[in-house]
Amino acid sequence: MRLSARGARVLAGFWYLSYYAGISAIQPYYNVYFQWRGLSDAEIGILSAARQWVSVPAGFLWSAAADRLGAHRGALLVALAASAAARLALMWGSTFPVLLGTALVDQFFASPVTVLADAMMMSAAAKDGEYGRIRAWGALGWGAFAVPAGAIIDRWGYMAGFLASVLLTLPCGPATAAFRFKGREQGAGERGGEAAEGAAAGAAAAAAALDAIAVATAAAGGGAPATPRAGGGGGGRGGPPAGGARAGGGGGGALGGGPKGLRAASEALSFYSEGAAASDADEADDQDDARAPASARAASCAAVAVDLSRGACGTAAAAAAEADARLAAAALPLRARLGALLSSLDVWLFLWQALLQGYGLGLCQSFLFITLARMEGSAKLMGLTITVDCLAEFPAFWFKEQVLRVLPVDVLLHAAVAGYALRLALYSQLPLWGSPWLVLPVQLLHGLTYAWGWGAGTVKGGRLAPPGLQATMQGLFQGAYVGVGAGLGALAGGWLSQLYGIQKMWGAAALTLLAGWVLLGAASAAAAAARACAARRRARRLQWRGAEGGCCGCCGGV
Repeated sequence: MRLSARGARVLAGFWYLSYYAGISAIQPYYNVYFQWRGLSDAEIGILSAARQWVSVPAGFLWSAAADRLGAHRGALLVALAASAAARLALMWGSTFPVLLGTALVDQFFASPVTVLADAMMMSAAAKDGEYGRIRAWGALGWGAFAVPAGAIIDRWGYMAGFLASVLLTLPCGPATAAFRFKGREQGAGERGGEAAEGAAAGAAAAAAALDAIAVATAAAGGGAPATPRAGGGGGGRGGPPAGGARAGGGGGGALGGGPKGLRAASEALSFYSEGAAASDADEADDQDDARAPASARAASCAAVAVDLSRGACGTAAAAAAEADARLAAAALPLRARLGALLSSLDVWLFLWQALLQGYGLGLCQSFLFITLARMEGSAKLMGLTITVDCLAEFPAFWFKEQVLRVLPVDVLLHAAVAGYALRLALYSQLPLWGSPWLVLPVQLLHGLTYAWGWGAGTVKGGRLAPPGLQATMQGLFQGAYVGVGAGLGALAGGWLSQLYGIQKMWGAAALTLLAGWVLLGAASAAAAAARACAARRRARRLQWRGAEGGCCGCCGGV
């Protein structure tokens, strides 16, 4: 039975609630458990870093395979079951080599769980902000069971925490099986039906863009745009209009600005709009087709129209060239789209930012509870810190849509890095404050550092992802965040704590994070300046070519 849109969101929220309630029962206490088993700070740092670093290739490979095979549900079910079994096996480890090996197996299967889940649950969100509301139920589950879990560990020990963790995550299996991912994993019949829906959506976007083009063409002084009809013998679809989506004839140039460029975009848009339904139905039957469906290409044509309608003369040529590149990217093979993703400077700067956030998160996860334990804090207090985390995290996730209307995604990401630096600096003062309970006000920063940072990162990753690589992009983001970054934080924290003590470790880590943030800001500013300079040069070159051809240059030489 197919779920309604509301039913899919409810099921997604229940999944997050159940999974994070189970994880909160033991995972935050891993390093305190390892200390109880007799491991040193350096060994705990190595073990924590190794766990995080295993998550990088594991999350990427699992998510890429799920994208390629269209088996998101199956992969998620296998990962859930195997990670639960490995988590139980940790109960019997007693030495560093045994604990290290078992923890790595656990992490190999656990790391793709949230990657695949985020990719699936994002498909239940109609817009970026709705994901935050769905994800907020994970924060509720994480915090609701934290204090009871701490009390259970205080009363019956760590073994009871392991058992409670597995029992609480059991409902995720049936919930995953009932969920339908809006991707290639559906059967041919379901995909054919959803292809028609996708084509209709693409055609609607195309129709709206046609209106925008008509207005812009009239404003630019051109006539009404031509609207060719699909045709051709044998009932097949006709080819694209003369000049195709890339106006300019033999010159092979991008879509130009001005009347000619707008009319060319109109013709290409009309072609893709009318052929979207037929093409999507055909492509739904071929699971190995690496190209984006025609409805996605129609939506890309709409993006072209938006860019062109912003300026009908002069500067529209540069914007049109960029929009034309996005249109072409939608139809690239999988390997080419993956290459474009990994060669993008914006993607690497985004991953650098995720790494800095992960560095702060890794330090907090690895050594905060050890700090509290050495200050005679109980497991119940540790659980209460998680509850306070969630009191800040839940509204931050819930109202992320409203925040994104006011603040750009990049502002939230930078604020998250700054918030982590502040948290680390405050933790360095805990031993001076005397009472471990004073950690609770500091935990209110978790809403800024994790909820907004993670939510904004998920949204930006979705925007940067080429068509068909949404799960892969989420894997890269989460790998940089909870993999490489968190691993570096854990390793550095263990080494510094072993050498200089845990208080000095927190202060040194805060300074390191601030230095990385300053370098990121400088690199981002330099990249933005380089892009602006390249755009100006490209616009001047197009205008010069147009003037050489005897026109005013407003059409980009078309």
